[in-house]
Amino acid sequence: MQFAGKFGQMVRSAGVYTIGLVASRIVSVLLLPVYTRYITPTDNAVIEMIDTTLNLFSIIAGARFASAISYFYARADGDRDKREVVSTMMLGGALIGAVGAGAGMLGAPWISQWVLGSDVYAPAFRITFGTFAALIVLEVCWGWLRSEDKPALYVSATLVHLLVGVSLNVLLLVVYRAGYYAVLWSGLISALAIGAPVAVYAVATSPSRFNGKLFASICRFAAPVGISGLAAYVFHFGERFFLRGRVDQTELGLYLFGYKLGMMVSFLQTGFTLYWNAQVFNQVKGEEGKAFLVRVFTYFTAAMTYVCFALAVGADSIVRILADTSYWGAIAYVPWIAGAYWLRAAADFFRSVFFLCDETRIDAVVNVQAAVVCMLAYVTLIPPYGIAGAIAATLIGFATLLAASYRRAVMLFPITLEWRRLGKLILTTALLGAAHWALPFEGLAARTISAVTVCFAFPALLWALRFFEPAELAWARQKLV
Repeated sequence: MQFAGKFGQMVRSAGVYTIGLVASRIVSVLLLPVYTRYITPTDNAVIEMIDTTLNLFSIIAGARFASAISYFYARADGDRDKREVVSTMMLGGALIGAVGAGAGMLGAPWISQWVLGSDVYAPAFRITFGTFAALIVLEVCWGWLRSEDKPALYVSATLVHLLVGVSLNVLLLVVYRAGYYAVLWSGLISALAIGAPVAVYAVATSPSRFNGKLFASICRFAAPVGISGLAAYVFHFGERFFLRGRVDQTELGLYLFGYKLGMMVSFLQTGFTLYWNAQVFNQVKGEEGKAFLVRVFTYFTAAMTYVCFALAVGADSIVRILADTSYWGAIAYVPWIAGAYWLRAAADFFRSVFFLCDETRIDAVVNVQAAVVCMLAYVTLIPPYGIAGAIAATLIGFATLLAASYRRAVMLFPITLEWRRLGKLILTTALLGAAHWALPFEGLAARTISAVTVCFAFPALLWALRFFEPAELAWARQKLV
């Protein structure tokens, strides 16, 4: 293969990053019997709305500060400058976290009243703002490890983080019956337990000084990314504020549970993005750069399509086997949310071109444009159609983001996608999806067998349609034998 060496390196590194994410998703699925029996759909709505607020607060107060480390680290000249980037971002992140957390804790009663209609949840919000302070430093640590391309150390630290969080969740839920407080406290404690030692290790291995001028440059770089994050927030969480008051809290809890299951497809995108966004500056250099980017998009889209398809057809079996019956109403939402996050993954791939070309301003523009369309769809569709309108609006928003990102990316970095191969992916998905949902299978066993069958048939049909090139098949056989 033309790009065998670079592609092999990418697969190895991205694959290692994905291990931690896959482990997280597996644990999430295995915990469904515990989670759905000790947390009611109503309490799940409280957790999700508090988490929604944390995400918004992180964007406003943190402005996606940690996202800048890959850019400045890659462009630093020599070890001394790289150490200065790390120390400045660590100390700057701690400063932003402390100031933001303090402000959030002071305003917790008013925020609780606005989000959940009562100030009784103010203590829960204070815990969450403490988590914000810990997470912003932890995100800088993760960014540093990815910039150093240390996937093994990164995954080891994230797995320990996962283990601590899961252990605390089970202990506080099952033994102490702490309800939604179990989730909040475990998030704070696990972030502190892992973030502190990793930050100390980073600063100890990168001793330098805080550079105020560099800190200002980092903030200027991150500001448009923060605007993009605010726009992205509309896609991911905005509908919840429109749904609040229009559907009861139990129904909202079911929708948010289904939303979280549908979002599980993002583990593959996140694993890939952790590597790609940190290394894209190096991977697309030279004459082969554009062709390599196009081929990577084809592979990435194929993998995302398969994972989305598998989750969509398997959601019925997963929820009925593992979750309490009170959560079965969430099944219908999963395929639609998985499809929405396929659109988002494709859009995010093209958005990486903006960072490659040092055009974070354009990233902000396309996100704001799509967010406005999404917001208009919320206003138009949610009042008459409720949750169905929210799902439709999310799909419209992500589709707009994909269209805008692709158009601006090819203007900055002219490329031609492998449209014939992408068409074969769409055809395969449509044929097997129609076969699964159109056939009159009844009962859990029959639906599970059908889901497994079409998942195995997916790569076989791609092979029959000659999606895979001979050189790719030869490379794969060489790696597998």
